[in-house]
Amino acid sequence: MKFVAGRSDHSDASTIRFSDPDGETISRPIGFDGFFVASVDVPWSVCGGGDWRPTFVVLDRNGNELARAAITLLYSHPAQGVCSFVPPHPPSVK
Repeated sequence: MKFVAGRSDHSDASTIRFSDPDGETISRPIGFDGFFVASVDVPWSVCGGGDWRPTFVVLDRNGNELARAAITLLYSHPAQGVCSFVPPHPPSVK
């Protein structure tokens, strides 16, 4: 299990939505100061399936989309037998 944490600085942000490596939708509330955290089951098999680049969607209280951004969280290098998670980075979902 891995944790995905992030932040939206959109003042009306209420929920973040993105897909796990299997394509299942994950929705989490956006808390204090725009932060969110989600636990994600990441099967080992995902490493051979290419990069994991979910699109994060920020929603307001009424479910209206405020922003979206595709962010790579996992790089797969099957030829080298390497799979790596991206370290924290500065881009935020605005």
